[in-house]
Amino acid sequence: MERRQYLSLGAGYFSFFAILGLMVPYLSVFLDGRGYSSLQIGELLAIVMATRIISPNLWAAVADHTGKRVQVMRGGALVAFLCFFAAYPDINWWFMALAMASFSFFWTAILPQLEVLTLRSLGKERHRYSRLRAWGSVGFIVVVICAGYVVEQLGSEAVVYIGSVLLILLLLSTLLVRELPGQNDKQGSTHFAANWLSRPMLMFMAATILLQISHGPYYGFFVLYMEGLGYSAAFAGWLISLGVVAEIALFMVSGQLLKRWGVKWLLSIAMALTALRWLLLGLLPESLAVLLFSQTLHAASFGLTHAASIQFIHGYFSERQQGRGQAMYNSVGFGIGGALGAWIAGVTWQQGAGAMTSYLIAALAATAACMLVLAIPRQKMA
Repeated sequence: MERRQYLSLGAGYFSFFAILGLMVPYLSVFLDGRGYSSLQIGELLAIVMATRIISPNLWAAVADHTGKRVQVMRGGALVAFLCFFAAYPDINWWFMALAMASFSFFWTAILPQLEVLTLRSLGKERHRYSRLRAWGSVGFIVVVICAGYVVEQLGSEAVVYIGSVLLILLLLSTLLVRELPGQNDKQGSTHFAANWLSRPMLMFMAATILLQISHGPYYGFFVLYMEGLGYSAAFAGWLISLGVVAEIALFMVSGQLLKRWGVKWLLSIAMALTALRWLLLGLLPESLAVLLFSQTLHAASFGLTHAASIQFIHGYFSERQQGRGQAMYNSVGFGIGGALGAWIAGVTWQQGAGAMTSYLIAALAATAACMLVLAIPRQKMA
């Protein structure tokens, strides 16, 4: 891969996940500052996640058909930036829901195309994917830490201003990415559907949905959870960053691990460790040592599961179907699973009183996901 393409893709990952580093911990803080209840926050987060069910597939179909993946990314970044301004005025819940849904609809168009462009640009050097993807984790860490201090000093309304700056950076990064030739797909829909509806793929996606459901309490309420235990938002940001540092370390070696052990066993082990992580957060949150250890398990619950899943999807679909394959993984797994997880957490959280119940439900969901992966024939998850 040429140096310019490598740097531009790295910048794309950095800026995209920098936005995620703002939204995951601090969107609920922002909404809480606007006076919404935990149920209303859960509903808004579910709406954001639900847009991922439709949006990535729609934009992936356009990109696969036209071959213009970079233009899809640029258009998504530009319109997402414009839609984000609707979050500035404090009008009512419905207006906020519309603002979040429209922003997310275009923002989620970007990542599947970025993944496809990265894997195709790497060619036979796919083992370098994790190191390039690690730039996204760096962006996540930088924003989680910095935004924690900014929110602590300036208040929760700072979230929308930080978000606007990050969306400008994302748009600029897409302008640097070079389009690759020969990426259109005007046939092959029947074969894609057959692959998608195969038993191993359906089991894998069911496991992905359950895994994302299990992340609902963490993505939606972790900072508020820590504040309820007496910690500051900045310290909560450091805890989240610790998890992402562990994730980066995992990304550095995931290529070798996948070569040696394969997708199935690494994915099942990662899901089992995810269940352990939620049990610890639910049962022993007062122990700082337990908190620190549970955050290092983010290397498994996100880093390893993501790296293994991307490799599985890439190997399961043909080159022509990569955009739709990655989009379906994002939309069904993260869209349906994320929306259900956010909604369930919003219902069970009860302003923090139901934190233990929320994390125990999360641990059960992760355990069920592990069981599903173990049931998939190994030759289908090489």
